[in-house]
Amino acid sequence: MFALDPLFATLLVHGDSTQPSIVAVAVLDPVQASAFVKKVTGKSAPPTDMAALEEQVRDPRIRMEILKGLTKVAKQNRLNGSVLYFLLAFGADSQIRDH
Repeated sequence: MFALDPLFATLLVHGDSTQPSIVAVAVLDPVQASAFVKKVTGKSAPPTDMAALEEQVRDPRIRMEILKGLTKVAKQNRLNGSVLYFLLAFGADSQIRDH
């Protein structure tokens, strides 16, 4: 359900039915992330410039919009009451950044 969002190149989601939380590790698609950054902040970060994209994704507004999207999908799929934690990256060379 979460992986259908084109913003994510790869998305690993883990939940335990005995715990009230879900953990997601997301690798963002650079092309989609570039468009998302432009939409949310109005700033440009070319999809080929990983350093600029990583800097833009640190913006709290970007993280909040990603979290809103993931939370919306969780609620649509009756995962109400779950706390969602996620980590973002752009690929194997990226350092994982948490939220």
